[in-house]
Amino acid sequence: MLTRVRRLLLGLSVMLTAAAVFYLYHLNSVQQEQPLPVIAQLPEFTLTDQQGKPFAGSSLVGKVTLFDFIFTSCQGQCPALSTALMQIAEHYTDSSKLQMVSISVDPDRDDPRALTAYAQRYQARQGQWHFLTGPKQAIKELMVRGFKIGSDDDPNMHSTFILLLDTRGQ
Repeated sequence: MLTRVRRLLLGLSVMLTAAAVFYLYHLNSVQQEQPLPVIAQLPEFTLTDQQGKPFAGSSLVGKVTLFDFIFTSCQGQCPALSTALMQIAEHYTDSSKLQMVSISVDPDRDDPRALTAYAQRYQARQGQWHFLTGPKQAIKELMVRGFKIGSDDDPNMHSTFILLLDTRGQ
């Protein structure tokens, strides 16, 4: 019971944080007073989506993107992160400028079929929420060098962050 409450609280916390960041980003882009600090530029990458098709990072430019790193067999923070993204997606159903990307850190188990089942569990709309997999080294590179989270020493390559990518890939 206590674990269920913790998951719910984590989910709500993540959802509220992501919604606040998304709101502040749009508020900031309308006012044009001070831009958000740029932590990194998204590097070029190509992974495989839940349909088994190549997915290029360059396709993300032009839309606001929320990223997370998950694995489908996770019993801890991943379901809370995915629930938060699902709730955000429900709120922004008419937005053609918002998309979500969940990248599996367990490519040995999370093949396109497993990602499709996971996407269905969270009612992901095709074209708005992408689930990606690929070589473990490519995922680690993207997480550590591209998004500046995790470390080369972290065997799980796991994160509790939802990351914001702006329309310019920053």
